[in-house]
Amino acid sequence: MRELIFNILIFTIVTSVLKCLIIKDEYKQYFQFFCGLIMILIVMTPVIKFFGAGNDFYNILSEHIYNSEFKDSVGELKSAEGSLKKQVVRQCEEKIEKQVRQMAEKNNVACSSVKIKTKTSGDELEIVSVVVNTGSSAVAAYSNTAKKSSGLTKNERRLKKDICDNYLLKGEEVQIWK
Repeated sequence: MRELIFNILIFTIVTSVLKCLIIKDEYKQYFQFFCGLIMILIVMTPVIKFFGAGNDFYNILSEHIYNSEFKDSVGELKSAEGSLKKQVVRQCEEKIEKQVRQMAEKNNVACSSVKIKTKTSGDELEIVSVVVNTGSSAVAAYSNTAKKSSGLTKNERRLKKDICDNYLLKGEEVQIWK
């Protein structure tokens, strides 16, 4: 806010001085119009910056949505038993599949199928693997894998990072197959 006020103040002082230097009155109205346009841009700059940071806001929001959906599913798992428990686990896997498809679409990675493998221990649900199959490559996120990926495209690296961030997997646990 201080920066905005400072910019407006400096601009007003500079334009006042320049306006006094203009001799002909007919040129003053063009100068005022031009200065008005610049003033609008100065005032709109913070708004533009706010919406320009929309990608960061969107990423944070989507990460929290993914995590909350996953936590809700785990909460349902704690109260389920027997065959109902298997159905709740499948619903969790379907939610994760949908989320991974959305992440792939956001990162411009075409996917033909998504397969999720989970394991349950008591009331806990752990994601064991996430496999995204594309026409020309496969993206896989595995637990307990230490291989490094090489030759990834920018979009695949972003997808890998999103999978790691949203499902709390470590970087070395994510593999991208081509």
